Formats: sequence, structure tokens, C-alpha cells
Amino acid sequence: MIGAFNGCKKDSNKKSDCRVAEVSIAGGQNIEVSYGSDGKVNSFSTGNGTLVSFTYKGDTVQILHTDSGQFGSRVTVVNNVSGLATYVRTDYDQAGTQWGTTKYEYNGDQLATSKDSSYAGTSSTTTYAWFNGNMVVSASGTQTTSSDYYTDKPYQPGDYLYFAQLLQGYQILRNKNLVKSTTGGSFNYSFDGDGHISAMEIVEPNSAAVINYTYQCN
Repeated sequence: MIGAFNGCKKDSNKKSDCRVAEVSIAGGQNIEVSYGSDGKVNSFSTGNGTLVSFTYKGDTVQILHTDSGQFGSRVTVVNNVSGLATYVRTDYDQAGTQWGTTKYEYNGDQLATSKDSSYAGTSSTTTYAWFNGNMVVSASGTQTTSSDYYTDKPYQPGDYLYFAQLLQGYQILRNKNLVKSTTGGSFNYSFDGDGHISAMEIVEPNSAAVINYTYQCN
């Protein structure tokens, strides 16, 4: 499970200075992440021609997805002073005629509602409930998703939501603890000697996947 982890120097004071440099999905693709001098993500690639690049201007981030050099999608994110996304627009064509938007509202740093709309006229609203610093329930219409947490393990890079938000390119959830399960799946974590998450196993009713992390430490 942890074979792809290269690790960091064994110095517990360096834990906060380490960031994910590569994500390896067992039996699948590798995702390589590059950062700028400011610590922000510059780009990530999957090695199969897919490249996601980031451009920052003030509180706005533009995320461009290309496949073998061809336009895939363009995501524009507006962040608040806490670095959480308040508005996201995704253009599915270069002209921007096919699009979807989401507006996020917070109570402090806790996500309260998200409102989706699209060029086709569809719309939906999702509400979120929190307990002890963790988002425990999200509800949209008749669909409800519940989440449970390892209350003895604080949130850190390598958590499932960290992985999901790394791939989407922006952050909307900041939990206190590591995600243990959500409706339809559970998550098991392995740790290296410095306490970093070295691997995450995603277990679903009919499948399982292992994601390994390589870190870059200063």
C-alpha cells in the first residue's frame, strides 16, 4: 500500500513544510503536482496528455484543463479572504456559451449552502450541516449524504477531501478531522514515520482503490 511513498527526512518540525508532489493511484495513473515559490499549485499533469494549469490574479484563480494541447474546460474561481471559493464558473467550450456556475456561502469558514446553475436553465441548492468542526451532512432535494470522521486524527494533506479538492483546484471544506466514511464508501489511512499520510484506501461496496502520496519537503 505504501510502496510508492518516497518520504521526507525524519524531522517532526518539517511536517508542516511538506506538500504532496505526486499522487499514485494503484493500477492506474500518476498525478504530478508542481508549485510556485509562493507555495500555490502551478499545475498538475497525469502523464497521459492531460494538463491542468493555474493562473492567479488577486482573489481570482483561472484553471485551464487541456488534453494533448486541446481545450478541455476553463474554471474561474473567486476566493474570499480565507481562501475559500465563493463563486466558481466552468466554461465547457472556449467561447463560454456552455457553462455552469456555483455560488458558495459560509458561516465563518464553514460551508453553509451552495447554489448551482447552468446555461441550460437548471438550478439546485445544497445545504450543509456541521458538528464538532466537521461537515457531517449535505442535502440537495431528496438526496442526503452523511460523513463520519476519525475524531482522534486531525485533518492533514492526504485526507480524502484534500485529494478531491486538490483535483478540483479550489477549497470549500475545511474539516477538523480526517474523513472516515461517506455515504457509499469508507477511507483507511496509512502513515509514515513522520506522521504524514502515505496512502489512502477507498473502500466501496463492490470495489477498492489505493492512493499513494509522495511528498516534497523544504
